[in-house]
Amino acid sequence: MTFDELGILTSGKTGRHATKCPKCSKERKKVSAPCLTFNNEQGNRWFKCNHCNWSGNLEVMDKYNNVRKEAKVPDSIAIYPPEVIEWLQSKGISTKTAMNEIIYYRKSEAGITICFPYYISFTPVNVKFRNLHKDPKWYQLKTEIGTKHIFWGLNKIDLSLNKEVIITEGETDRLTWLECGYNNVISIPQGAPPVESKSFDKYFDFLSDNYFKSFDKHIESYIVATDNDEAGINLRELLCEKLGKERCKILKYPERYKDINEVLIGGTDKQALGKDGVHSVRNSAKPYPISGVILLNDIRDNVNFYMLRGNVKGMGINEYKLDSLFTVKSPYMYVVTGAWGMGKSTWLRWYLVELCRNNPGNRIAYFSPESRPIEREYSKLISCHARVDILENKYSLDQFKESERFIKENFFIISPTRDSVKDFGDKTDAKASSLKNLFKHFEYCKKNFCATGYVIDPWNTVDHQKNRNENDHDYLYRVLEDVHNFNQNNGMFGFIITHPTKEVERKASGNWKKPGLNNISGGSMWGNKADIGIIVSRNPFIDTKEKDDSGEPIFIYDDTKPTIITTDKIKFEELGRCGSVEMNMIKEEGMRFEMKDKYISSFTESGKEKAYEQPQDVSPF
Repeated sequence: MTFDELGILTSGKTGRHATKCPKCSKERKKVSAPCLTFNNEQGNRWFKCNHCNWSGNLEVMDKYNNVRKEAKVPDSIAIYPPEVIEWLQSKGISTKTAMNEIIYYRKSEAGITICFPYYISFTPVNVKFRNLHKDPKWYQLKTEIGTKHIFWGLNKIDLSLNKEVIITEGETDRLTWLECGYNNVISIPQGAPPVESKSFDKYFDFLSDNYFKSFDKHIESYIVATDNDEAGINLRELLCEKLGKERCKILKYPERYKDINEVLIGGTDKQALGKDGVHSVRNSAKPYPISGVILLNDIRDNVNFYMLRGNVKGMGINEYKLDSLFTVKSPYMYVVTGAWGMGKSTWLRWYLVELCRNNPGNRIAYFSPESRPIEREYSKLISCHARVDILENKYSLDQFKESERFIKENFFIISPTRDSVKDFGDKTDAKASSLKNLFKHFEYCKKNFCATGYVIDPWNTVDHQKNRNENDHDYLYRVLEDVHNFNQNNGMFGFIITHPTKEVERKASGNWKKPGLNNISGGSMWGNKADIGIIVSRNPFIDTKEKDDSGEPIFIYDDTKPTIITTDKIKFEELGRCGSVEMNMIKEEGMRFEMKDKYISSFTESGKEKAYEQPQDVSPF
């Protein structure tokens, strides 16, 4: 198809120009008036007469000639008969709005049919019908004719002033928005798909249409105004996902109102809210909620809870001095470190047994592969609970049974193997003790045994899997974020025992200098990511002032020296504070720890250590 074949005189000009209309100019008084605009650009050749409304797009006219012919699309809109006007009025739509959208009608022996043409530029590519017979229904032209499924109203979009577009579920809703003064409104070509559909890919082919994509790349945001029923909400979710949730907004309809037309005109037992109601719905548009952006209204009840009760403390073990330093709460990460041989594992094992003893309902998934065999670790846990040295058989049968029952109910040792991880299917890594596989085991304990926390002892026994070209700093950042996300998603707390770097020095006394979180092997990221940082230290070596034959100093090891527990970092003040306590380990009572009289606090005006006495009748809980 060419302009010459249509009788449009272009004089070989390219671009947009005006000329006479071959359809109506001869019948006008101003025969030579240039009433027809044409655009002669390859790939976008179109014309439109501003007098008789004759229009078309040369690129698609040949292809869609059958659509115009079969749908009997008129060159101009005739005055509507009473039946059409009555139907429009029943929907709250004026004839002016309908005519602006080139809605026409067809008359047959069966009755009147209203026609909604879908345009690419000025060429109709599809028509949707709504008959006004005894059994009214919606239907479209058969696809065999060569119709195209696109949004209704694309040809009316004008992004020069407003780059926001409203998407509706049907023609009546689109007309409602237009009637209320809104522009840039489009409607999907067919109603919402069945919710039970197994696949929706073909249904949304109209989103891949090049004509739509030519607008989509310039549209900044969409207001997705689908119906307020199950199918409509499902359609809304699918559209937002495909268009990009970050640039979609959703509406809030008044209670029990199904769509925007019902807001305008009312319905069964529903009052007509008129144009003010439509404006109110439009003003309710809010950005589609993105999981990473949390608004106050999203968690208002939780915020009110915090405001009324304050930030809730974590769990303690009924040892005031230690509980005042730190408490335990999900979903936080507790990092425990200390020099070699300081008893980190022994102290943590005792602490968690006491935590479960004093807080019924807490259960621990325990990954401690260096404590071999597994029977030994279970025996150590039973010993802690019984407060006797089971290894020397200093216990009664009743004591053993009670402690065995307690440990059986509250501790679950994790020992992944290449064969065992297969039970989790394809969602695991090849390396048995990878962090991903440990998470699967912890999650299993959470779901099946109600585990509330877990232990990784120590961190270096995890099978670490760095990405290609990933340095230690970036790797540690990534996996510790994974730990935080796992804790948050599963509502669990985690204790991770770590070793310091080899750079920790030994003092002249023979004792190790106390390492900080930044001295942990792997990098300073531990100090950044830990919620609670705990350092276990001791000074068991005594310098005899004597030397051996090689001239090296001779030290005596005193296992009665106290264990010092230091909180090096407290990210959230309700969980505790920085400071230290000294504790004695009583080996004969199952490695039980108890407080010394002296309490070392880092919060003193002079900066010196001072003795601390527990207040009378005061509890941190």
